[in-house]
Amino acid sequence: MGSIPNPDQLLSEQTLFKINKSYASAKNINTLEKKESFMMIRVALITGISLGVTACAYAPSFSYDKPEVNVTGIDLIPSDSLSPRFRIHLNVQNPNSRPLPLKGISYKVSVSGFKVVSGVTNQLPTIPAYSARDIELEANTNVVSSLRLVNKLITRQAERVTYTLDAKLDVGTFLPTIRVKEEGQFTVK
Repeated sequence: MGSIPNPDQLLSEQTLFKINKSYASAKNINTLEKKESFMMIRVALITGISLGVTACAYAPSFSYDKPEVNVTGIDLIPSDSLSPRFRIHLNVQNPNSRPLPLKGISYKVSVSGFKVVSGVTNQLPTIPAYSARDIELEANTNVVSSLRLVNKLITRQAERVTYTLDAKLDVGTFLPTIRVKEEGQFTVK
């Protein structure tokens, strides 16, 4: 004969069934909330990327046309050391529709392939749009290269000598540096 279940035992089985059922419902709700959160994050990311791409497309260009830099003069200035110092006069022309904010410049001048003068400065003006400014730079001499150059000039008796000005213009942190190279010749008598 079958045994009659104890009422306490029935209650506890029914209670366990209800607990399991409510746990399963809570688990499904939790999973659903996680899916909704994940979808919200995906939508936010896609929206952010779309806005970023659109903003970049309409943002003004930060590129600059290369300014023209011309050497207009070189003066010998007094120096306390054995190495002579020079003042280099440059004319910087800004061909752009907006000002050229010069933050710094590093430069070197080579004559007949010998690096004879180099220097750096951060004391520079802003060159207004479509205009030019004269800049004066003080430069140090590379004595060894200068002596080699003088020796070459004496022994070759060249009348025309080539020079190269290499300059790196810094126009700010978010803009690329502008590199300028000018080559020319001068007469030695």
